Amino acid sequence: MNASTAEVGYERISPKPIRACEHFNLTHVTYWHCIMKQVVLSIHYPVASGKMGAVVGHTADLNLKEIGVNGLRVMDASVMPNIISLKTIVATMMIAKKGVDMLIKDNPRE
Repeated sequence: MNASTAEVGYERISPKPIRACEHFNLTHVTYWHCIMKQVVLSIHYPVASGKMGAVVGHTADLNLKEIGVNGLRVMDASVMPNIISLKTIVATMMIAKKGVDMLIKDNPRE
């Protein structure tokens, strides 16, 4: 793809720069990185991307510890086995709360 094709394509996608990104060149990758930071969002509630359990192939154990990575706990929706019927934010907050409780229990202050 030559530069003129790229410029035409970019102008068709975004004819007017977003104010936060207008100081970048429309045809440069930094402009598109800026655009993504401004407008990209998820309309899904991703869950179960990293299974939790004591089964081979799972990425976190039942204490939210990442298997094979020392000192890392997973405290997000990825450890949910299935998506729930409502927005996942409250369940994710509860997973994080439980994870913090586990951290405090495993690392008591002296």
